Amino acid sequence: MFTLDYVGINYKNGKKHSINMPEGDQHYWLLFFLSEVYLELDGDEQLYESGTAILYAPAYPQRYFHPFLGFSNDWVKFSGEDMGSFLEEINFPLNTPFQVENSEDVHDRVRRIEQEFFMKDKNSVYMLDALMRELLLHLSRLYNQKLGGARDFHVKEQQFRQVRSIIMSHLDQPWTIDDMANLLGLSPSRFSHIYTSIFHVSPKQNLLSERMNQAKFLLRSQDYSVGEVASKVGYDNIYHFSKQFKKATGMSPSEYRKRGTVT
Repeated sequence: MFTLDYVGINYKNGKKHSINMPEGDQHYWLLFFLSEVYLELDGDEQLYESGTAILYAPAYPQRYFHPFLGFSNDWVKFSGEDMGSFLEEINFPLNTPFQVENSEDVHDRVRRIEQEFFMKDKNSVYMLDALMRELLLHLSRLYNQKLGGARDFHVKEQQFRQVRSIIMSHLDQPWTIDDMANLLGLSPSRFSHIYTSIFHVSPKQNLLSERMNQAKFLLRSQDYSVGEVASKVGYDNIYHFSKQFKKATGMSPSEYRKRGTVT
């Protein structure tokens, strides 16, 4: 069961006020910052945004401050039997700052804990235990959802890079957005959205750019006719290829070959 030593709401600290506990504390400290704050972790000072949460383990060094504006925060100081195993079970990160998007919700939860802490009726100990578990479970869920989202994005990025490599290695194929999307089992709109967010260019524009680059290389370096070059970069219509090439380079394929100019 949780044992609360103290809880504070919206504590304001001036710019000259620095919390510095090199030896840490014998309790757990949950801090939720309502303003920007500098945290020192492993000797490295870094500025964190409002809405940052951190749970310090017992005996872990604590130092936080803001030398220009001061800072404000909510905090809960607590202990409890088997606390380490509980936090490990819910995968709560210790000594690790993380951003909370709905900061007002977390602030309200700490406020409820403060109200119960000072009420001190016969059921307060049970209510505080329930409220603390709820708060930590809520923060753990937010942290792990964000972490999972980052992992999911990393997986998607790897998949999209593989698909992009396949597409660009087969420029002679008549790729459509539907064809590309089918490689990952996505809708064309969803595929285009994720592709653009990763590569900062639409799949259609990326494919066109790579086709034109390959066409310029073939026109400069190989003894292919314009029709053969068009076919090798995915065009079955030489007129359409020539029109796209001139739009991209400012000259026709024949003019480009004749000039031998890199554009």
